[in-house]
Amino acid sequence: MEEIITDKTKKLSEKERVELAERHGYARVGKIIDELGFIRVKKGTKHFHVRPDGTPAYEVKFFWVGNFCEENRSSPVRDNKGLLHIRPDGTPLYEERFDAFFDSFTTGAKIKDGILCYYQIDPKSGIVEPIISKIIAKAGNSQ
Repeated sequence: MEEIITDKTKKLSEKERVELAERHGYARVGKIIDELGFIRVKKGTKHFHVRPDGTPAYEVKFFWVGNFCEENRSSPVRDNKGLLHIRPDGTPLYEERFDAFFDSFTTGAKIKDGILCYYQIDPKSGIVEPIISKIIAKAGNSQ
């Protein structure tokens, strides 16, 4: 996913990214310092956020992480159960997990018992509310 540069973010130079990766053994260092001052990194197969000095922002590791947003102080991530938002300390903003995010990560979708469910997510408060469900056609014989 492309990292978006805004007036509240800072782009890292290639030299800064290489130095940070070499100093801390990161396989990948993101291109920007996000709105809360964190950088996305990858070490081995795990992704997480670090401070500009390279120290981890929290202990948890994920399969993917997005950028933190100053307005809602949360970041979209993927753990072994699905997609969710985390706080700056790495703790989940809510317990629900999703198969996909839409609309700048404020709509979540998941398939539950053959039904595609959409949820409105408030990434600031952590409130998750169902907005629509749709029965998915099941594979097999249709007569």
